Amino acid sequence: MGASPGQDAVECARGFIGLVLAPGAATIDDIARVKSLSDKLVLLGRTLPAIKETGRQDDEVGLVEPSVDAIRHRFAILEPFASENVRPWDDLHHTVIDLQHVVFLASEAGEDKAVHAFKYGFLTHWGMHLASLRIPLLQVLRTHVHDR
Repeated sequence: MGASPGQDAVECARGFIGLVLAPGAATIDDIARVKSLSDKLVLLGRTLPAIKETGRQDDEVGLVEPSVDAIRHRFAILEPFASENVRPWDDLHHTVIDLQHVVFLASEAGEDKAVHAFKYGFLTHWGMHLASLRIPLLQVLRTHVHDR
């Protein structure tokens, strides 16, 4: 028996967070994995059923907001594709923060609350950041293919 859609969403969120916050400069393989996980997160965001929220879980003890500067440094490969309106490291940062909340809820408040936060965040916040991130990721991957 496979994992539930909620469990898939939490595992995908964990993978995305781990990849974005890993040490060292991002490689082209990291960019491809971020793109792949982004696509999966969007698919899950579109297909997960909406679940009515049954109260808030605000006591997120132990969650540390990641440094946008560290993310920018790790993903310096995206810098040539940034502009005043497109800042891929900000999109990664906002997405990681929201997905950390989902992972926290999965472990502390249950799958229904995590699925609600995942779906709500996708529709109202981090889904838009992933949409914005898609173009710079594709530009890096396309440039890498043309440079070979």
